[in-house]
Amino acid sequence: MDDEPQPTATKKSRGGAKLNFLTKLKRGEKVPLEFSQSEPAGPNTSKISAYCAKLAQNGENFPFDINDWSEMPEKEEKIEEAIEELKTVFEYSDEINTWVEKKLHDKWKSNKCKMRLKHHDKNKTVVENIASCPVEVIDTQWANMCKHWITPEFKKKSANGTASRKHLVMPHRAGTMSFVNHAIEIEVTTEKKATRSVVFQKVYRPKEGKTPNPIAEEKCV
Repeated sequence: MDDEPQPTATKKSRGGAKLNFLTKLKRGEKVPLEFSQSEPAGPNTSKISAYCAKLAQNGENFPFDINDWSEMPEKEEKIEEAIEELKTVFEYSDEINTWVEKKLHDKWKSNKCKMRLKHHDKNKTVVENIASCPVEVIDTQWANMCKHWITPEFKKKSANGTASRKHLVMPHRAGTMSFVNHAIEIEVTTEKKATRSVVFQKVYRPKEGKTPNPIAEEKCV
């Protein structure tokens, strides 16, 4: 038996795995998309969503150290550049431009939160946290945010957000699937039009065996 230690397998990141479809595209081929209610729909929705995450994490276009999306420099120009790149990969329609802008915002914001929770330790010094800059983030932008996260302004905003989430009484359980795709799934399985009330019941009513949310149950009736 070989006594030499074997290298452990490297765990793939979720983001990277979600973009594996790019390696399977042939030259000139684009990912087909379906559209409904000015949003992507169908099985490839997750692919364009993952690609939007990739674009949103580009610190050159959407800097990590901007405190609020509304303050993003040259935002409209950078969003247009992102849309043009999406058109090179997907069979795109301009009807989803608003959805793309919202998705870029959501992915940019969620990435900042994820990076802070994973790589920033409030019990460490600023210098120590700056040294733990994740590879996905430009180091100068990470340093700026490390300094921002210890300000009274940010701590107050964070505390307010935590308090607000504790008052959330009716969270949905739609998962990563959009409400539009939930509606399509309902129509495929029932062969009936998915009304707003039916979609509402699907995404807010808990699964069988789970404790029902009284407010959601009241609205689902």
